Amino acid sequence: MEQFLDVGMWLAGALIVGGLLQWVKGLMPNVSSKTWAAVMPLASLVVAVSKNFETPMLIAWNAFGIWASCQLFYELIVQNVKNKFLKG
Repeated sequence: MEQFLDVGMWLAGALIVGGLLQWVKGLMPNVSSKTWAAVMPLASLVVAVSKNFETPMLIAWNAFGIWASCQLFYELIVQNVKNKFLKG
């Protein structure tokens, strides 16, 4: 049962990180995509730490889960929506 809670927290964290990064990208459009690729894991770590002050291993586990979920969120949702708007 605990694994389902982890996945739920990762998905919520991915929405937070992805949404905030998209918002900041709109404020700073001239920043390279490599910079955003470097910021995403750091933002995931911040969200994982803010969620709970548990053991370092649990924080790392949640940070990696949020980072992976956020990457999927960005590629599957944000990029697809962006491409559909650009085509149509």
